[in-house]
Amino acid sequence: PEGAKVRYIYDNDDRLIRVEEEVQVDTLTLERNSAFVRSTSKAREQSDGKELVYSGNYLSLNAGLDLAEPAKGAELILSYPAELMEVFHVSPSENGVTIDTSIPGEIRITASGNLKRGEAPLAYLMFTAKEQVTGTACVTVDKNSTLTKSGGEYLFSDLSGVLMDVCLPDYNGDRLT
Repeated sequence: PEGAKVRYIYDNDDRLIRVEEEVQVDTLTLERNSAFVRSTSKAREQSDGKELVYSGNYLSLNAGLDLAEPAKGAELILSYPAELMEVFHVSPSENGVTIDTSIPGEIRITASGNLKRGEAPLAYLMFTAKEQVTGTACVTVDKNSTLTKSGGEYLFSDLSGVLMDVCLPDYNGDRLT
């Protein structure tokens, strides 16, 4: 398991005689609670893993959770480059989810109620790449996003986002405009 240190002891004939473990396997448990942003259209993914978005076009994303055990609520803080992208439309995936887009470059998604174990989207997001602007953009989950359980508020163990290239339209496919 993660964090365990194991030392193998051999005799003079290179036979294993003893294994010393600093952390016992059965005493280390790791709950992985993840928050993610994922693209809903993999057709535009490039070989380097980035999404390709032409200026003036739309990009659809899901924001959600993957929980090791049920939780009482969550607050996701998403960041995006407001100089390259605009929020076009957002919608919650279920009741009890509110979305605040009042601050450019930030989206706050708050989920209250019983969140089930496993993977579930919280919100559907649609962005527009601004006209005549190019660059690399990333929609990420902020490290200060929290998960609320019966014992209090916790940070997520894993965060993931979407990396994209915002380009001018490429009419002949040569990556030059």
